[in-house]
Amino acid sequence: MRNEGQIEIDRPIASVFERTLDHVSEWSQIVVEDRVIEEKPEGVGTTVVTVTEEHGKRMEFQWGMAKCEQPR
Repeated sequence: MRNEGQIEIDRPIASVFERTLDHVSEWSQIVVEDRVIEEKPEGVGTTVVTVTEEHGKRMEFQWGMAKCEQPR
């Protein structure tokens, strides 16, 4: 799965980057839980479980960070 999007936010880029990685359930309309299973330095290789709920259906995904580019 690949998701992409773009939006302009009046905040420092480092603050926005941290919010998109570490607080997904606070801003996503369908993510109800996001927990790290194994964290790796620099993010690459980190394993995460994400639980979504939409239209009464709950799904759980386990995924790994393949690439993590710092904000610029």
